[in-house]
Amino acid sequence: MSKECMVILDSSSLLQVYDGLDVIDLLSDVLGRCEFFVLDSIIGELINLSTTEGFKGRAASLALHYIRLRGIKVINTIFKGLPADLSLIRFFKSDPSLRNKYVVATNDVELRSKLLKLGVKVVTWWPGKHRYILIEP
Repeated sequence: MSKECMVILDSSSLLQVYDGLDVIDLLSDVLGRCEFFVLDSIIGELINLSTTEGFKGRAASLALHYIRLRGIKVINTIFKGLPADLSLIRFFKSDPSLRNKYVVATNDVELRSKLLKLGVKVVTWWPGKHRYILIEP
């Protein structure tokens, strides 16, 4: 991976902040120096989750705070009202050149599979090794 990369964080990776993980630091260990982004639809999903009771609500609130604290940039799309996973897929289908520009950090197995089929690089959490791994299509 080059020293400069651009990573889109999915909600599943951002929710790991609740487990005490510094997602950006862990991703940087694997990918090197990167710029981090989140789609507007993922922000919407986290806002909705943050209003629920229990673990997921607290985790989503913490993820939103982490986004602000770490200066993660928001990508505004025309897919804002769609579910986050679908908006990520449409984001990459709308402009095939984006597939080589970004890496997606997700722990969602189904989303990971769909992104890889589109030709998008994915970083995912490997619990046994307690680190992220890069998966290329």
